[in-house]
Amino acid sequence: MKIRRTSFFFLLVSLMLAQILAQPDDAESASPEYFAVKRPAQFSQPLSKIGFGSCVHQDKPVSIFNPMYEEHPDLFLMIGDNIYGDTNDIQVLRAKYAKQFSHPEVKKFVTTYPIMAVWDDHDYGENDGDTKYSIKKNSQKLFMDVFSEPLNSPRRKQEGVYEAKIFGPPGQRVQVIMLDVRYFRSDFTPVPEEKKKANPKLGNYMPNPDPKLTMLGEVQWKWLKEQLKKPAEIRLIASGVQVISYEHGLESWGMLPHERQRFLDLLKEMKSEGVILLSGDQHVAELAWLKEGPLGYPLYDFTSSGLNQATSRPQIFSDSSFRLELVPKINNYGMIEIDWKQKDPEIRLIAKGEQGEVLFQRKLRLSELKKK
Repeated sequence: MKIRRTSFFFLLVSLMLAQILAQPDDAESASPEYFAVKRPAQFSQPLSKIGFGSCVHQDKPVSIFNPMYEEHPDLFLMIGDNIYGDTNDIQVLRAKYAKQFSHPEVKKFVTTYPIMAVWDDHDYGENDGDTKYSIKKNSQKLFMDVFSEPLNSPRRKQEGVYEAKIFGPPGQRVQVIMLDVRYFRSDFTPVPEEKKKANPKLGNYMPNPDPKLTMLGEVQWKWLKEQLKKPAEIRLIASGVQVISYEHGLESWGMLPHERQRFLDLLKEMKSEGVILLSGDQHVAELAWLKEGPLGYPLYDFTSSGLNQATSRPQIFSDSSFRLELVPKINNYGMIEIDWKQKDPEIRLIAKGEQGEVLFQRKLRLSELKKK
């Protein structure tokens, strides 16, 4: 009888241990099938259609992925808030990704077209999150699994999810640089409550000129400089938050003005041509620019935000020194179309709505993105 009880005890312990080991304890566990996102190859052909978007909540309808699918993009950039995680529990983050990528529209899209992705705060895991986020390392591992980063990729070994790729032959090269504006970012300075009560139109944050604060961290800054040394005709630089606009007092590079200036100075130092900035976060479609920027040509910041999270927050309607176009309230995605067949290639920056309708567009010539 003692032997039977002992055997039963060891059998029970063995079953319990097997169950524990079967649970995914971190993001290195095998990814479910619906995380099989299509990764881009190094295209030998030039890119002519690049889509991008941000801010898609897993609990809301995702029908906008249908017109995006019909665009047949050569490449699509998911530039942040790819889920609304907002948790310190890695299993909650995992479940929200699972829900997002189990939507038929999303799953069909991300398994058909090549995807490059970077995070912003909500998929990082914390609203307005910065370098202090407690599970950022596990969140990064999960992010790499979700977006099918190869297990032997150097990107899995670095801190932060930034990456860059160059597509197309000489003369028609498009460099895509995806910046991580969360992993290393310093605290933003909140607007005091008494000031917000006195002026409800004020945003959440105020600029802090302290040069010790950082947006990218020194390792990523060094990496970015190396990327800008590489030859390319067009450079698309994606940031989860806006680079140029900041007067709304919401999250942006302007809340760390030293870093914003450092970014502009680096572009000038590297004599970077063909630069177009892409951003998200604001839940509107917007086009802003530095008309007389440091590069000797206009620097555009094309914001597409609200794949299903469009809103009409009053701060957005404050006067802006940089705004060219603004469309609130309508879920949207962005398209960059390049006509390489023309002697001076035409670049179209197009914001599109839930039915694929054009909300605004700006036509440029590649020569306009070169120092005069």
